[in-house]
Formats: sequence, C-alpha cells, structure tokens
Amino acid sequence: MCKEVASLEIGQKLKVTLYNNRTVGAYTNLFLRHLGKNFRDRNICPLGVSSWNDTKQEKLNHMWAAVKGGKDGNPPDVASIFFEARQKDNNLVDPETIEKHV
Repeated sequence: MCKEVASLEIGQKLKVTLYNNRTVGAYTNLFLRHLGKNFRDRNICPLGVSSWNDTKQEKLNHMWAAVKGGKDGNPPDVASIFFEARQKDNNLVDPETIEKHV
C-alpha cells in the first residue's frame, strides 16, 4: 500500500495534472500505482475485454468508482469493499461470507 495515499485525511486529495493524455507532475507515480492496483484486481476490472464498447455501463461505473476512491471523494470502508467484491444480485450468498461480513 502506498503510505502517501493511505495517510490522506478523508476528503483530502492529491492533484494530478494531465497533459496530452498523460499524467505529469509530482504525483504521477502515485496515480499510476493507484490505477495499476485497481486494474489488476479482476473484481474491479474484468480480464480479457475484447471491446470496451461491449462492456456494460454498470461495470464501467464500478471501475470509475474504484479510481475515484469512493462516493463524494470519500474512500469506501473495508466492509463496503468486502460486500461489493463478493455480492451476487446485491446479496451475499455463502453463509461463511455473510459471517465474515458481519
């Protein structure tokens, strides 16, 4: 985990500057590390996408939410992440998973 990002206060942000579709500036490496971590997680970003045009809007919204770090700039809590990663039809299915979530 990146200590600089993990130590941010709730609502505090690091400014990333984009130029010619690339990040530039002091926080470029932190931003790229954050993106890489999210996109290597197959619960956030599906593997083997043949065309992004074929990806459902719901999945795209989920990926963007992961990049932004939660709603309204507040990072999600661990329980929310756990639920989102293990839900099916907006419910936890496995009794062991339900127990861990509680």
